[in-house]
Order: sequence, then structure tokens, then C-alpha cells
Amino acid sequence: MAKAKQTNKKKHVIPKPVFSYKRDLLPPMLGGGSFLIVLAVLSCQWVTAQVKYRNAHLPAKPSVVAATKQPIPVADIPPNLWIPRLNLSVPLVFEPQTDQAHMQKALQRGVLHYGNSASPGKPGNMTLVGYSSNQPWAPGKYNFVFTLLDKLRMKDQIIIDYHQVRYIYTVSESRILSPDNTTVLKNRGQQTVTLLTGTPIASDDKRLAIIAEQVSPAPPTKGQPATSSMPASTKLPGAAPSMWQSFKTLITKD
Repeated sequence: MAKAKQTNKKKHVIPKPVFSYKRDLLPPMLGGGSFLIVLAVLSCQWVTAQVKYRNAHLPAKPSVVAATKQPIPVADIPPNLWIPRLNLSVPLVFEPQTDQAHMQKALQRGVLHYGNSASPGKPGNMTLVGYSSNQPWAPGKYNFVFTLLDKLRMKDQIIIDYHQVRYIYTVSESRILSPDNTTVLKNRGQQTVTLLTGTPIASDDKRLAIIAEQVSPAPPTKGQPATSSMPASTKLPGAAPSMWQSFKTLITKD
């Protein structure tokens, strides 16, 4: 009898789960999509810079301007920086103020002549600053002007037209520095130009410094006293805040 009772008992059947798009698929899709959107926004500087690099038309054989001992006269145009290797021609903006507000305004108009560094053709070290990247929606059309600066090679020319004279420099050194290493700003006992920008792209971690020596007009003998002092700075300029840094500042803001 006990056996019969056991046989007559209904077995408990676990129902098979029914797939639900809203419950099973939509939440992970929304989560993954949101993550990709945030990642894309925070990486947009790097992506934009890469697109600009891929679409850049760099000359296979860049123009070479003959250096002369005597000054080369040029038209009376605003100061301009020309780098044949990068197929780059950009206005040179002079702004003596080194606070962030003035510098950011100046960088919207071109490459910045930094502080009281030497002027073109004067003894000392001239420091020029440009963006390697910035937010694509940031004002100004020079937010990626130095994206390709690391493509410069030794002996490449850097040309500055200033006050109706053409000054030619040749690249002699390339360095990657921490932002607090300001030794690259110092005068070197000769007429030089140092180009500064942030590296890697979309980062404020390091600075890329390209150093070039004046070859035309023929500079005076090395060791001539510089006409400018080293800019008073505790941190190298040359980088816009990345999206990651802007986001971090936003969420930690009191």
C-alpha cells in the first residue's frame, strides 16, 4: 500500500525558462553599449589624431631651402612657422603671459612663442608650443597642429619667417621629458629653437621636445650672451588636458 502511494505521487517538474529579450538580452546590451560610448568619448582625442595622421599627405621628399650666411628676405607677412617634412605651415603667435588662460587663447590662433624666450635670430633658445591633440570641439583650428611632430628626423629643417627675414634651423635632438623637467628651456650658448608638445597623444604625462640649431642666416660665434632669460616655469607647457583628465577633474570637483 505504501508502495502504491509513492507511485501515485506526482513528480515535481521544473518549468523550462522562457527566453525574454527585455530581461535577458537588453540589460547587458545597454550596459555594453554605454561602456563603449563612454570609452569612445574619453578616447576621442587619440582617435581624431590618428585619423588626421592617416589622412596627412606628407611629402616623400620634403622641400629643402638653401641656407645662406646672409639674411634671406621674405614678404612682409605675419610671423609664420614652416616645417617641410610635415607639410606644415602655421601662424606663430607671440604671447608673453605664461598663465594657462592666456596660453590657451593664444594656442587657438597657431603655435605659441613661449614667454620671454629668445626671438627669431636672437642669441638664446626660442621655445615654441603647440597641441598634439585636444578635444575635437575645442575652439580654434590648431588643436592637432603638432600631432606629427615625432616624425621629424635629424637635419630636417624648421623655418620661421619673421620681420621680413627667413630663419632656417636644422633638427639636432629629440627628447621625451617629464613635465617638471624644465632644463630643455635653458639657453644653450647658441641660437636654437625648441618645439614642445604633449606625448603620447591625448595625454599630459610627458613632453616631446624637438631641438634645432639656426643655420641661416649664419649665427654669430657660439657663446654670445643670450638676449633672453630662461622662462620662469616649474612645468613644461605643451599639452591640453585629456578627456580622461577632464572627466577626473569633473567627478572630483568639490
